[in-house]
Amino acid sequence: MIAVEVELNGKFCYWIGAVRVGAYDEGTSLRDVLFQLPTVLRDRGRRTHATLFELGGDAVYARLHGALFGPETTADEKTAIEEEWARFNVKVPIDVLDQCAVFVVERPPRTRIIFATDSGGRVQEAELRAGEVDDVLLKVYRGLDTLHRREMKFE
Repeated sequence: MIAVEVELNGKFCYWIGAVRVGAYDEGTSLRDVLFQLPTVLRDRGRRTHATLFELGGDAVYARLHGALFGPETTADEKTAIEEEWARFNVKVPIDVLDQCAVFVVERPPRTRIIFATDSGGRVQEAELRAGEVDDVLLKVYRGLDTLHRREMKFE
């Protein structure tokens, strides 16, 4: 199960299974969430990768995190660029998620969501149906967009 918890006073986090992902209590700008979500959603339907899907969770995390965010060049860096591995990153680039990493790799009809709640933290994993993560994030985007448009009418 994946869910997103949002409060209008600027609270935001993911729930993956029973695990809260993000510094929810610190708060953030929901306007930033709204404007950053499209960077994640642009890769909807493009998260399939048979080879990565078959690897263990720690191996997937190490390869993706190392190639995308690692301070040093990795053996996977060229492949990551050619195959556009950034498409597997579903972490909205906002401050309350800075210490987290969340990756989605699919092989329909299944999705693996592989994540760590803090940098250097324990890698965890959940299995969902293909497209479920994108469906939830799209609903969040649409909801925030509706609220934003209503607010703009009152200014």
